[in-house]
Amino acid sequence: MQFEQAFNAWKPALAQLSSNEVKTPSIPIDEMCAEAETLSVVCHKDKTELLAAGLNWQYVDDLKSLSLALRFCQAHWLNASGRTKEAAKWQELKKEAFELKKELLRHFNYAFYHHPSIKKKLITIGRHRDINNLILDLLLLANLADNNADVLQNINYNTEQTTQARTLSRQVSEQYASAKLNKGAKVESKLWRDRAYTLLSHRMSEVRTCGQYISHNNDKKYQQYVSNYYRKLNAVDRSIKSP
Repeated sequence: MQFEQAFNAWKPALAQLSSNEVKTPSIPIDEMCAEAETLSVVCHKDKTELLAAGLNWQYVDDLKSLSLALRFCQAHWLNASGRTKEAAKWQELKKEAFELKKELLRHFNYAFYHHPSIKKKLITIGRHRDINNLILDLLLLANLADNNADVLQNINYNTEQTTQARTLSRQVSEQYASAKLNKGAKVESKLWRDRAYTLLSHRMSEVRTCGQYISHNNDKKYQQYVSNYYRKLNAVDRSIKSP
């Protein structure tokens, strides 16, 4: 079964989980999925004993497909988490736009030092810190430059910065809209990832509990029904705590 097909097959069941049930992963997703797939193989060797002990075999059948669904959700979450070149470009664009605004304010505060009405506008613009205001502020500063070209000539103002302000205002506006969509996608993909993790975790817990029960007198077999990740983690903790 392909990853996306697995997710689509599980999507209705994942959607039915209440928010109170959903857990955040406490184990790396790759390790979780690898353990689920290994657990499935182990269970098939002990199928007769597990069934005799009352295990719902559907839980075993669910392990591989749920693992694929979880891998699919994790990949989508990572892709939407800002770990992309587009996110880096967005941060760079914001930085460039804020720096240009700061530079324009420096020029204009000096050029319009004796123009109280304009100075008042500049003070207001200077107090703005968010993206929505940045988009509008760059346009206001560009218009201010066009409408007072004679004053700015006295300080040898570079008019290319006016063009740059309008260009950046448009680019920031477009990228901001895209960034908000990506943020929504990030939140949604995380919710699906956590739901898939929660359901797989439940299946694995049920299967392991039964597996540990039937192998109580066989340590080698018992260890096959214990998380290798947590066993190593506990071993590290004990070594740190020991004198």
